[in-house]
Amino acid sequence: RYIIFSITLRKEKLILHKFSMILKNSENMNHDESMKKLIKEFPKSIYTRLIYVLLENYKKGKNSLLDLIEGNILIEKINLEKRLVVLNTLGNNAPFICLLGTVFGIIKAFNDLGSLGSQAAEMAMKSISTALFATAFGLAIAIPIVMVNNYFTRKIKVIMAKMEALSKEFLAELDKKEV
Repeated sequence: RYIIFSITLRKEKLILHKFSMILKNSENMNHDESMKKLIKEFPKSIYTRLIYVLLENYKKGKNSLLDLIEGNILIEKINLEKRLVVLNTLGNNAPFICLLGTVFGIIKAFNDLGSLGSQAAEMAMKSISTALFATAFGLAIAIPIVMVNNYFTRKIKVIMAKMEALSKEFLAELDKKEV
């Protein structure tokens, strides 16, 4: 996932800047060659895929174009969020799984207290220590996973906002050129 994000984010400023310049510098909507060059230059970018949709469909009318833009943005969002489910699941469940280990460890400690007599205190302390270690281990896994998940979730929101801004800029230019 990180590779896809880095490819998208690495060139995004350049792509968005070039797109804006192409739109502002064209007198009408006949900027096909400049846009096609931009698409060929950055074929794996989310933004150039949206630009391709805009370029191929702007003559179909604004309502149709709005629907296509919305659909494209949703598809890209689904693709970006595809594996975030794994991070969500791990981040949400790791503490509970290790808490279960803690509960079993404490149960073992109480069992040792009841069955071992005078040696029980030492065994119980070892069991409780192991149980608490399981909890700490679960939190040590969960906290970084939640941080990474939050990072990617935020990046997806930013990418989606930039895609909407890009499409609105295109639609605004389309309105200006048609008047």
